[in-house]
Amino acid sequence: MPSFPSMNHRAISDSLHNILLHPQKWRVVSSLIPTEVQPVSNPQHQQWSRRHTHYHAYREVLIALSGTCTYNFRGQTYPCRPGTIFLFDINETHDCDYAPNTNNLLHLWVRMLGKHVIASTIEVHQGKYKQIPGSPLLHGLNETGPLVEKEWTKCRNHSQWPETLTRLKLISTLGILVSNIVKIELPAKPKRRDRAIQEQVISGICHHISATAGCGISLDLLAQTAGYNKFYLSRLFQAKVGCTIHQYIDLCRSKLVKESLEKGYTKKSISEQLGFSSPTAFSRWLKHNPVQTQQS
Repeated sequence: MPSFPSMNHRAISDSLHNILLHPQKWRVVSSLIPTEVQPVSNPQHQQWSRRHTHYHAYREVLIALSGTCTYNFRGQTYPCRPGTIFLFDINETHDCDYAPNTNNLLHLWVRMLGKHVIASTIEVHQGKYKQIPGSPLLHGLNETGPLVEKEWTKCRNHSQWPETLTRLKLISTLGILVSNIVKIELPAKPKRRDRAIQEQVISGICHHISATAGCGISLDLLAQTAGYNKFYLSRLFQAKVGCTIHQYIDLCRSKLVKESLEKGYTKKSISEQLGFSSPTAFSRWLKHNPVQTQQS
């Protein structure tokens, strides 16, 4: 196991605000604008990345705060230095872990789960990462999340915009997101804060599962999203919700199946929407999770 150096109590130390609060230092890697960081040739990382790539039904932002590594996005490898910002849109492929030779990184991850925003700071040594004390943090549940999603979608839908305008829109939106993260102060009663964070994390995960009906979701991915160990997340979820994550996914799937069948969709199309490998696999699931419709 790698030995992690002790970090400051805050998720983001004052020394790193120099990156977060100075947008002129940001270099954006995104499918929406020409990348401001040139890809590099790194066969070793490309080979590793082929076995460690994923995509998902929500948006993510990766902000490099300290340290240097390489990171794969949409099949290309980029140097990731302080100030580099990756914008991962829905279903865009990127690395799902860090390569084994990755050391001394401090990265801020922001995950957009509907109106919920989960921001967590991690440190990476020998390819392994852990949360900085104080993470994960949730911000702007009623304002920041929807605003960022709305502006991001605008940039994606207006491909005719000049590149300079799209970049300006993206940077201004990131500025709102980052400023809300930076200005959060730790409350005086950490135990109460921990409970509130746990409840909001679980609420965000429930929203995500409900919105996707479990399509493309795994326990490992949920744990990474929440910033918790997967075993701890499983126990916490069951304690807060009253059922396991798998049971909750099945409940959301059943709801979607019922609504889709009543609208006249075929089982084949529903199977594809839910991400089953085949109609046969969906039929097996349906046998163990019977759905009652108004027609039946």
